[in-house]
Formats: sequence, structure tokens, C-alpha cells
Amino acid sequence: MPGYGTMRACAPTVRSKRMGPSQVLFVAMMLIATRGRVALGQTNNSNPAAPLVPRAPASVSFAPLATNAVPSESSSLWRNQWPTFRMTELIATIAAGAVTGAIVLYGPIEHPRWKGGILFDDTLREQFRARDPATHKTFRALGDYTYRLSPVLPLADALIVATLAHADSKLAANLTLITLEAYSYSGAASFISTELTARQRPDGSDTQSFFSGHTAIAATGAGLTCANHSRIALWGNAFADAAACIFASANALTTAATRIVADYHYTTDAIAGLLVGFGFGYAVPVLLHYSYAGEERSIALGPGPTRGGSGITVRGTF
Repeated sequence: MPGYGTMRACAPTVRSKRMGPSQVLFVAMMLIATRGRVALGQTNNSNPAAPLVPRAPASVSFAPLATNAVPSESSSLWRNQWPTFRMTELIATIAAGAVTGAIVLYGPIEHPRWKGGILFDDTLREQFRARDPATHKTFRALGDYTYRLSPVLPLADALIVATLAHADSKLAANLTLITLEAYSYSGAASFISTELTARQRPDGSDTQSFFSGHTAIAATGAGLTCANHSRIALWGNAFADAAACIFASANALTTAATRIVADYHYTTDAIAGLLVGFGFGYAVPVLLHYSYAGEERSIALGPGPTRGGSGITVRGTF
């Protein structure tokens, strides 16, 4: 073709040709040899013509592992700043259980120290108590059922939800022990109260009226459930966790109502049982565990200014 010679002189045509195995092996050996020379320091890039001078082999050093490294955040739903179940709590739980056992063995007081209702007790008793034995028996049985249902939800959260659903042994252990602790305090308080007051029941059957132990135990379960589900996403949904608290609270209120209708407790017995039981159920996990934000709690007394001059001030972190 015309002009072919000129194009050939200016820009020689480069033709691609597949390399054979021997050529590939040769190139690979050259690359390996070149990399070896560079690694050993046998090249001098500043002066290619200079003779190759061997250099000291490169040394490799490893930095020691940090022994004070901060551990990664735990995957447990039990937060790191929350104290785990303490030995003092275990001792107190066992002591409360021992007190309850001793009172049970001793038995109830035979002669009442307190008879009759107070405040609105008599009015509400006449309004709501069962009149016939069949209704009386039905409501008493219903109260026994809701009473026994009370610990099911807190223990299910600890032994089933935390253990199986979340595979969280730390959470399961703490929830289980806290549940036992709250119930032991509530039970001991109930038995101590009935022994000290020896209030006669409305139906006159015995002297264990104040305060309602069935109601206190049911309310303890409600307090535990509300405290746990308001701080921990046990069921993974805000509405479901709120529903658990509502259900447990309704169970406690039902227990209180059945004890009044069955004429087994005055209204003040049931109200006191609700307050004491819910108080223990809610306060044990919240005050002893969930209220901690990671900082140390302290209190100190010292001199400080007042409106009238100098005085003693109280400072602390809570």
C-alpha cells in the first residue's frame, strides 16, 4: 500500500503474540530474580552503573500486644454499667426466705389483736362481697389462680426469653436472681405483717388479714415485669413490652378484687398488698441495678455558705 513504508518507519506496528509456556516461565523467573535483588538491597537506583553493594538483611519486628486494651462492648442486654447480682443481695434473699419459713413453722396467731374495718372497709365490703357460698368459693379459687400466675411471666422472661430467644446467660442469671430476691422480700414482709397485726379476716376464719399476701405476691410480679420491660427490650417491641406490664398489673388488680369479693380481705388489706408488692417488685431491680449510670455514687459533708452565713452542706452524686 502507498505510504506503508513511511508509516512503518515512524510507528512500527506492534503485533500481539501469545506467549508459550517456556516464555511465561522465563518472564516469571526474571521477575522473581529482580524482586529478590531489590529485597536484599542489591540494587542502587541512584546510580545504575555503580557496583552492587550487599546490604544488611531487613529485619522484621512485632510490637507487643497491648495488655490494657479496652474490651469491646458486650453484646448482652444487661448493660455494663448495671451492677450484677451481689453477694449481699444473695445473703439478704436467703435471710428473708428463712424468716418466712420460720413464721410458717410457727403458725398464725390464734387470738386476733385487730378486728373490723377502718376507713371505707365496711362500706365497700357490704357493696362487693359475695353473698352465697358458691360465689365466695369461685372468687377465692380465681384469686388463687391469679396468685400462682404471678411469677410465671418474670421467670419466663429470665429462663425462656433471655436464655433461648436472646442466648444471653448474663441477663438470664441476673433476672432470675432478682426475681427470687423481690419475691423473698415481699413474702417476708407479708408474713411479718400478719403476725404483728393479727387482724381478723372479714369472714372471721383466722387472723391473717393484713395485709393480703396473695395480692402482694401478684403485685410483686407486676412490679418486676414493668421494671424489666421498661429498661430492657426483652420482647423486641415497645408495644409488646408495654403490654407485658399492663397484663401483669391487671393480674395483680384482679387478685386484689377477688380477695375482696371472696370476703377474705378488707379493701385496705388489698391496697396495702398492692403497694408493698409492687414496691418490692419495682424497687429491687431499679434501685439496686437499673438506676446506675456508670458513675460512682457518693455523699459528703463539708463547710459551705448559707443564707445566714456559713454552715454545713451536703454534696453528692446519685
